[in-house]
Amino acid sequence: MRLFVTGGTGFIGRRVTARLAAQGHQLLVLSREARGQYAGESPAYCQGSLAEVDVWRPIFERFEPEGVVHLAWEGLPDYSYTQSQRNLEQGSRLFGLAVESGCRLLVATGSCWEYASRQGMLEEEDALCSDSPFPAAKNALRLMGEAIAGEHDTVFVWLRLFFVYGPGQRARSLLPHIVGSLRSGKAPTISNPRNMNDFIYVDDVANAVAAIVEGEPGHTVYNVGTGTPTEVGELVRLTCRIAGVDEVDVNPGATSESEEAFWADISRLRQEIDWQPRWRLEDGIRAVLSEDYT
Repeated sequence: MRLFVTGGTGFIGRRVTARLAAQGHQLLVLSREARGQYAGESPAYCQGSLAEVDVWRPIFERFEPEGVVHLAWEGLPDYSYTQSQRNLEQGSRLFGLAVESGCRLLVATGSCWEYASRQGMLEEEDALCSDSPFPAAKNALRLMGEAIAGEHDTVFVWLRLFFVYGPGQRARSLLPHIVGSLRSGKAPTISNPRNMNDFIYVDDVANAVAAIVEGEPGHTVYNVGTGTPTEVGELVRLTCRIAGVDEVDVNPGATSESEEAFWADISRLRQEIDWQPRWRLEDGIRAVLSEDYT
C-alpha cells in the first residue's frame, strides 16, 4: 500500500516507518529536515511541515497515497490551547486533503489522556475528558476524522496510546529521567511513586500501527497498551536493579495513596486485529539503559 506518513522521523514514527517499510509498503514521509527528493524509493521523504501544505502538496499528489498514517503532534510537551488548536487545524486539513486525493484509509494516534477517568481499566467507550486543551483537541480531531472519512467512504482508525517508552525518547520523559538521574548519582524527581500507569514499549506500538494498516478493523477507536499497570516506584526499583545500582528513595514525603492508577483494556485490539504486546518491561528498560541520558 502507498502510505503518506506524518511524524515518521520522531520517537514513535521511526519505528512505525521501519516496520511498514519492512512489510513492503511504499512510504512517503513528511519531514522538516532535508532528506533528498522523492524519487520513488521507500521510505521516501518530502521536506515540509503540516503548516506548509502548499510546499509538499505536489509531491503528495504525485505519490497518489492510498492511505495516511498521522503520527505527528507538533510542539510537545507544549499542551497549551494555542498549540493544541494548531494541531487540530493541521490534522483536520490533512484528513481533508487525504480523502479528496482518494485515500481509503486514515490511521491517527490519540492519547490515554483523552479519558476522563484516572482509575482502573479503561475501555474505548468510557467517558472522555474535555477540561483542558490537549485532550479536548485530541477528541475533536478524532471526531473530525470520523466525519471527514464518513463523507468519503474512507476507513478511519484512532489509536489511543498509553505510556509509550523506549530508546530515543525525550530526555524529560519518565524513564529517561530515571536513567539520567541514576547515572548522575541523584534520586529521580517523582511526584507520587504510588501512581500506576500502563507502560508500553515503542516497538509494540509500531507493530500495532502496522497490524491496523494490514488488518480489517471493525471499530474506529482502539487502546494501545499492555493491559497491565505498573507502579512508578516499581519502575524506579526495576531500573535500579537492572542497572546494578542501589535503590533510591524517590519521594519519602509522598502520600501513601495513588493519585492515578489506570491502564488499557486491550481486548478489542487483541481480538479483532490479532495483536498483543511482546516486550517485557524488564527488556524495555534494558533497551533504554543502552542510551545516553546523562
